[in-house]
Amino acid sequence: MEWYYAVEKQQHGPVSTEQLAELVRQGVVTGSTLVWHAGMGVWQPYSTVAGGSAQTGASPGPIPFSPLPSYAPSPEEWAQKVLDEKVELTVGECFAKGWEAFQRNLPVTIGALLLVFLAQIAVNSVPLLGPIASMFLTGPLYGGLMYYFVLMVRGEECRIGNAFSGFGPRFVPLMLAGLLIAVITALCFLPGFGVMVAGIISAGLINIQPDQAPEALKALPIGMICFIAAGFLLIVLAVFIVTMLLQFTYPLILDKGLDVVDALKLSVRRTMKQFWTMFLLVVMGSILGVIGAMLCGVGLLFTVPWYFGALAVAYEKLFPGETSKPNVY
Repeated sequence: MEWYYAVEKQQHGPVSTEQLAELVRQGVVTGSTLVWHAGMGVWQPYSTVAGGSAQTGASPGPIPFSPLPSYAPSPEEWAQKVLDEKVELTVGECFAKGWEAFQRNLPVTIGALLLVFLAQIAVNSVPLLGPIASMFLTGPLYGGLMYYFVLMVRGEECRIGNAFSGFGPRFVPLMLAGLLIAVITALCFLPGFGVMVAGIISAGLINIQPDQAPEALKALPIGMICFIAAGFLLIVLAVFIVTMLLQFTYPLILDKGLDVVDALKLSVRRTMKQFWTMFLLVVMGSILGVIGAMLCGVGLLFTVPWYFGALAVAYEKLFPGETSKPNVY
């Protein structure tokens, strides 16, 4: 009997039954490997066929030249596998490839970016309910925007609608991720805020009257000033690092189909393995943002997409492969 088997989404064979058994011993064919032989109606995992429950059909039809869609690993299986993969990630490569992709899609990308930002501004401008609604929509909006840039870097066709793909089947997980990330970010304020409050209390400023503030501040010891400044810097650094570690949560939910908690954990664990490279990448992105803002704000239309493109390149390098993910539309 002649067998065909699928490895890395590629069909191999035919091989004899004895050769297939040898491949099993070598670990090339495992229980989850899809196999097929004449008389089978569909491709099936080897473990099913070996157990003697292979489906048969009188007319198997032509041999498929790629495995069935179910061959793609589940999001959970993929997440476990990707953690073990080593990758060479450089800041220069991320920004170079991000800029190339942005140039190829410049008008559409700027349009998508403007619409997302305008949508965010419009939501926040609603009296009373605006800030609350913004908390629920940050995840879907930011997730859709990140997904647009991932498609752009992959060289796929980019449409403005892709930037709003967070408002699809994955809306709820993205919304929950946005809320959870907001809570985690808020908690990052506590250590630095505690240091600042301790400095203020120790300096005797806690009960100072408004008209006494100028004199009290002038008499404030240098040590106390450093104490308060240290608390402020601690807040900035903590928020910066947490944001960096969690920023891939949204595309992992939308692009790979992970649930909220798994996406959060994978984003942190994978980014930690490239901590200093990602830290430098985000720092460079922040510098680009400042430069763009200094150019009358117009420069942001170019520096922000460039930075998002660099992030998308890093995402593609750190999280390669596909999963049996749900459709985003």
